[in-house]
Amino acid sequence: MPLYQVRYRGDKELTINSSSILREEQIVENVLVEEGIIPRVLEDRVRGEAQGAGQSLKELIAANNLAPMAYTEDESEPITIA
Repeated sequence: MPLYQVRYRGDKELTINSSSILREEQIVENVLVEEGIIPRVLEDRVRGEAQGAGQSLKELIAANNLAPMAYTEDESEPITIA
């Protein structure tokens, strides 16, 4: 069971316990849910239905003022998303 430590907006932290390995999109979705931002943004983005659906994860993070965002999986080195 992977344990993810996510840091965003410089000082906010979120711990995610997962039964499987998460993709970066899923990590960002967890942060969006934590912040009360509608998680459908990612679902629509994947389906290409939302305005700005072509946004990269970095653009989505920036548009929602979540940068900088990085995470660790278990005790790995930090991985920067944006």
